[in-house]
Parts: sequence; structure tokens; C-alpha cells
Amino acid sequence: MTTADPRDRLRDVSAALGQRVRSRRVSLGLTQEELAHRSGLSRNQVQNLENNRNNARDADGRTGPANPRFDTLWSVSEALEVTVSDLLQGLDDSE
Repeated sequence: MTTADPRDRLRDVSAALGQRVRSRRVSLGLTQEELAHRSGLSRNQVQNLENNRNNARDADGRTGPANPRFDTLWSVSEALEVTVSDLLQGLDDSE
């Protein structure tokens, strides 16, 4: 099932990515701080990724969904001992 508004679909996919990152982090027994250290990111960046948010706001004043750059995904995937493909696989099909 697809969402009519592309912004809502992006939010759905970004939320699924954040859940996947959190799940893998927890399964490795890592805190957000430890993942941040391993990946070279700040704890706030890890928290934003997992909670599907960024500081940008849309025209309606809503905070934007997480929108990590490729180098961020690469660093996180390395720290989580998975590939970027593992993190992204099937997200466009998630509901």
C-alpha cells in the first residue's frame, strides 16, 4: 500500500530505517553513545536517525524526517557490522 503524499512515504521509510538501526544496535548490546563512538557520529545524530527526525522544518512547521547522507549510512553500517544494503533492503516495501 502506498501513501498518497510523498512526504508521508518518506517519513514511513525513514522511520523503518531508524527502527532497523535501533534493533541492530540493541542486538549488539550497544548504547547510542557507543554506536556514536564507533561510527564517528555524535550521540545526537544517532538519536535523530533512530527517532526519524532532523532539525529542518517543512512549510507546515513539522520537523523533517531523518535524511542521512550516504557517508552517515556507511559509518553506521560499519559500526553495526552490516552493509548499507542490509540497512536499506526492503525499506521501500515496508508499511
